[in-house]
This record gives sequence, structure tokens and C-alpha cells, in this order.
Amino acid sequence: MCRSHLPVLGEREPRNVLQNYLVDAVARVGLKHPRDEPEEVPSLKLSSLPHSKNVVALLVVASMVAGAATRAAEPTEDQPPGAFLRLAPGFGFGSASNEFGGPALRFSLGFGGYINPSFALHLTGAGAIVSSGDTDRELYFYGLGLGVTYFPTESFFVSTSALWGKQQFSHSSSGTTGPGLELMLGSAWGQGSMKYGLSLGIIGWGVQPEYSPRQYGVTPSLCLTLSLK
Repeated sequence: MCRSHLPVLGEREPRNVLQNYLVDAVARVGLKHPRDEPEEVPSLKLSSLPHSKNVVALLVVASMVAGAATRAAEPTEDQPPGAFLRLAPGFGFGSASNEFGGPALRFSLGFGGYINPSFALHLTGAGAIVSSGDTDRELYFYGLGLGVTYFPTESFFVSTSALWGKQQFSHSSSGTTGPGLELMLGSAWGQGSMKYGLSLGIIGWGVQPEYSPRQYGVTPSLCLTLSLK
């Protein structure tokens, strides 16, 4: 009785005998069955697309524009505030070259805006009232001009303003005009945009009366400073 060369039926399911026999035969000769081969998934290459160079260029430009827009939308700490406002009343001493001098009240008002976080440009209105103990007269000087304020630190400032003003005595209906200068050096404390502090201020001027020698005046003073920063 001849024996079959087929594998024993109990080792595999009967319906797969022939298929398993062929798989084993193929494996013995070192070949791979098609079912063991991974299926190749077709890939899309950018170089195979039409106008691929134009597509790459558009993607690069789009990413650059998106990045620039994102950076512009983000707020920065260096962004300067908008308005600048400072009020500085003070008390000191005033003197004029015509031997007129005594206690003085001074005022200064600056209004403008910041050109960067440390510099502000502003219009300045400043003046002084000087009293004399020997007479009942008072000397006035008031002027308007353009100024700049510099903040080297958050709590310290230096300011100067060029003025054009008028000197006038009380009980007089006329006065004399001339240039003036205001200098301020002070501190700014406080939280938020409102600052307060003390400053040293000087207002000086020079006028040329029609029938008199040129006259000069100066009023150093201590000021209370209120500012918006």
C-alpha cells in the first residue's frame, strides 16, 4: 500500500491542506509568498506635481506673512504709552537784573506724547510770580514753548523747554517779550500710569525793554510733580 506524501490532515484544517502544502514548498526553496509581501502604498511627491516650484514659493511666502502678522499682533513691553501730561506747581525765589527779587510762585504745565518709552515731546506753558518785600509791586513772567522730557529710569526724569514769554510788572498795562528756558530735574513715583514726585525747577528769561538795558530773571524752586506716563 502506497503512502501519500501529503501532510497529516490533523495538523491543519482540511480545507487549507493544499494551500499550506504549497506555502511550505515555496518556503523550502527560499521564496516568499505574495501574501507575505507588504503592500506598497503609493506616495505623492511634490516634485511630481505640475508647477511644483511655484507651489513651494507660495508656501514659503505664506509662512513668512503669517509669522509677521503674528508678531505684529502680539503686544510688546516696549510699546510706548500714548499721552504725556505733567503739572508742576512750586515755590522758590525769584530775582531780576533790575534789583527786583523775593519769594516766588511758579507753575509749569506740559502736554504732549511719547516718541518712545524714554522720550516725550510736549508743549510747555510755564511762568513765575515774584514778590518784592520793599515794594508792593510784583513781577510776572509767563511763556509758551516746546519741550522734551527724558526718563533714564522709570522713576527719574530730566526735562527742558524753550519758551517765548512776556515779563510784566503789576500796576503796568504793558510788558516786554523775550526768550525763556525751563529746566527740571526730578523723580516720579507711583503705580500705574499716574506718577507723583518732587523736582527742582528753574525758569530763566531775558527781555529787552525799549528804553532800558536788557533784563534777566531767574526763579529756582522746589516743585510738586504730577504726571501721566
